[in-house]
Amino acid sequence: MEETLARLLDDYVARRQRGEQPSSEEYRVSAGAVWDEFARLMEAESSFDTALQEEEGDLPRPFGSYTLVRELGRGAAGIVYEARRGGRTVALKVVRQGFDTSPEAITRFRREAEACARIRHDHVVEVYEAGEAEGRPFYAMTFLDGRSLSAIARTGGLPSPRELARRVARVADALHEIHGKGVVHRDVKPGNIMADSTGRMVLADFGLARSMDAATLTKTGEALGTPLFMSPEQLLGDRGRIDGRADVYGLGATLYELLAGRPLFAATDWPELVRAILDERPKPLHEVAPAVSPELSRIVMKALEKQPEDRYGGAAAMRDDLLAFADGRVVTGRPVSATRRRLRRLRRRWKPLAIAAALLLAAGYLFVSFFPAKLSIQTYPVAEVFLDDESLGTTPLEASVRPGRHKLVLKSKGFKDWVKEDLNLKPGGMWSVERILIADADDPYAQEVLARRYDLPTLSLGPIARMRGNGPEDWIEPLYPRGKVRGSDLADLRIDVGREWNAKGKLEVRAGGKVLYSGDFTPSNLSTVAAVPDAAKAALRPGDTFEWGFYPEKGAPTVATCELVADARDERMERELADQDPAVASLLRASHLLKQGLLLAAYREASRLADEGEAIRPALAIMRGALEGMKLEDTPLWQDLIRRADRAGG
Repeated sequence: MEETLARLLDDYVARRQRGEQPSSEEYRVSAGAVWDEFARLMEAESSFDTALQEEEGDLPRPFGSYTLVRELGRGAAGIVYEARRGGRTVALKVVRQGFDTSPEAITRFRREAEACARIRHDHVVEVYEAGEAEGRPFYAMTFLDGRSLSAIARTGGLPSPRELARRVARVADALHEIHGKGVVHRDVKPGNIMADSTGRMVLADFGLARSMDAATLTKTGEALGTPLFMSPEQLLGDRGRIDGRADVYGLGATLYELLAGRPLFAATDWPELVRAILDERPKPLHEVAPAVSPELSRIVMKALEKQPEDRYGGAAAMRDDLLAFADGRVVTGRPVSATRRRLRRLRRRWKPLAIAAALLLAAGYLFVSFFPAKLSIQTYPVAEVFLDDESLGTTPLEASVRPGRHKLVLKSKGFKDWVKEDLNLKPGGMWSVERILIADADDPYAQEVLARRYDLPTLSLGPIARMRGNGPEDWIEPLYPRGKVRGSDLADLRIDVGREWNAKGKLEVRAGGKVLYSGDFTPSNLSTVAAVPDAAKAALRPGDTFEWGFYPEKGAPTVATCELVADARDERMERELADQDPAVASLLRASHLLKQGLLLAAYREASRLADEGEAIRPALAIMRGALEGMKLEDTPLWQDLIRRADRAGG
């Protein structure tokens, strides 16, 4: 019976998230004997959804004395907006409709907000005011231009463990300050600690904060918080024991997740998570993450003790140990010993009852959020997202979906499908991906789309002018290098002559009026390629301009002018091209070189690509652009381009 109800409710929630409006009658046959029970569940779920619906209208819009500009984020009970009033920009947290809007609840909310507003600390978000507009309570807080620790951790941007300990110690100092004002934050987690551009960490979001002597904010308020970072007493709703040490636990769980790269507990459902928080000792941090020192591990594990009295006596004590570790001094805190823990376990008889009580208290939280999993997907180019063959929309996409195993597919015209066959989404979990899709090597549209990402030119081959007629055959032409060249381009010199050319002179390389190399030049055939003399290469530095060519015994020289430049690579492009088809990557590199004015390098890269029979026409277009830039239209290289284009049908 329970399995049938769970399956039907999963289907109902998934359809509601897709925008459908299923009715209970649609499930009468499949529900069978449990239809009455299922219909009651549907009615409760629908009523709750209605209570959660916002009537915000289009943004920006006025809200009291503020103007709501855009939504920054939302939780089960509140929405945070970027808002403006006069010349000030603030973060405005507004209680969602349907949550605690009784006069008594609003009074308590305002009282607690005023307590938070009294706090002034460099590492606490400043609360400017608390009030009410349109019948809804709100906080006005500092607008932070930064990222949360959870976002930084996902991108691998955390500082070293010692530096992290030093910065988090300032957050602990901030907690010590707010505890001194009689306020418990109750939702300390990576997502509520922001880091600005200087690395300064700031404690944010007092949406669940309460005065230590205040009544509960909501009927289920004592159990509110983010489950993985909730202390056992907070989970049990033991109001008499919830004090600043609950925030110490949250800070310990935050450090554990940041340093271990994984949550404190790997529970797959709510009952399992409750049991773990109440009864399971986390594996010591330095065993999960060997790079973390035992001293820092001891600090974290002491903060995570099940009993408040076994943790640090307050946030200040944790702060002192974090700073001691950061400075290389002795850490004084020690977790409870294994022997003492075993003796306590023998004396306990209340654990099953406590777990059952926690599950009942948490039922309200479960009902509010239903623990959907979150998907965050960003792609280039825009792609349509399919989950189990159902479209969720296009990227960038943020969506709540049913937990469980799914097949995820990203589709975009001209690009190969990106498929994740077995995506396992945990209840309340987050799965995110940022992806550059793989272009189809034979699709010109995909190549153009990728070129736009890197602001690269897209050239078409078009008709090619036929140069070099039946004129005199006594010419000489230094072909390359010429123009901007890198050190790697100075491998050889190519100089061509006509069939009737006959003159005496020197092949020379000159810079700044000095001859860097001089040697007799007697071509063995119409095209001569000679190695760049080592003496010339050794004398040149990036930024130097030099010329080379044929200096006859009589008459004017025929030379090519070059500028030696440093090899500047687009690291982001190279990193993103690592997974692309080699032909597409080579084509984009050639286009990038052409844009930089490295015409010879672009010509060579595109020529290699055309020789391999890959992306021939776009490669020839780059070769043409490079030859035109080097003013080599009336040369054998241009004739070679014409022959290649003829073979390609251009």
